[in-house]
Amino acid sequence: MRPADLAAGIQVALLRHFAKIEGARVLLSRVMYVLEWRLGYGPLQIAANVTLVGEGAVLSGGAARLEVEAEGVRFESLDLPRGADVRTGGSLTMSKCASTGDVITVEEGARLAMEDTRVFRCGIGGVDCCGKLKLTRCTVEDNSYCGVLVGGEEASAELVHCVIRKNGQDGLVAERAKVTLRGGTVSGNKRDGVVASGEGVKITVSKEQPTICKDNERHDWLSEDGGVLEGVAEENARG
Repeated sequence: MRPADLAAGIQVALLRHFAKIEGARVLLSRVMYVLEWRLGYGPLQIAANVTLVGEGAVLSGGAARLEVEAEGVRFESLDLPRGADVRTGGSLTMSKCASTGDVITVEEGARLAMEDTRVFRCGIGGVDCCGKLKLTRCTVEDNSYCGVLVGGEEASAELVHCVIRKNGQDGLVAERAKVTLRGGTVSGNKRDGVVASGEGVKITVSKEQPTICKDNERHDWLSEDGGVLEGVAEENARG
């Protein structure tokens, strides 16, 4: 085994050990942690209230997905080349992270908060939420399909001063969900900007901190099949 491979293996083993200690704060080195299912290991187990910190550290599930099942998990300054899944009952906060390559998913009954984080160049969508979502000063851009999708009877989202741009289809879509927008911009998406789709859907745009939605290829604001856009001029909410 090459020395570099041995060192990387030791780093991964240490991460696996400390991530299982509830309440731990784990400082990661500026290397790639490939957490593959091999050598008797399953996916990375992250205990409740664990914080993973890494200025430039790359955290990858390898061939598997990175999963968060516990409450109170926090990622700071991490690069995620394959996104992450927040499972039912889990909660994750991401601060100053970068996620690319694959979608971030939030299951029903799970919670995700992201701040100062960039989600970009994902092969599917950027963020797909069936639970609770809050994005603050985040950028979601250049993803192949929808930037942010919020869908499900228990789903809700709040976006504060975010930028959603240049995605391959829509910028933000709500289906059977409640969404609040405060400030930020939605622009340059290849289909629609902000879409409220279906009965029971409501997207509320703050009057004090309006969201700018412009230069999307089909519609900037779109309400369809009974969806409601509140705080948007009626002539702009095309249905």
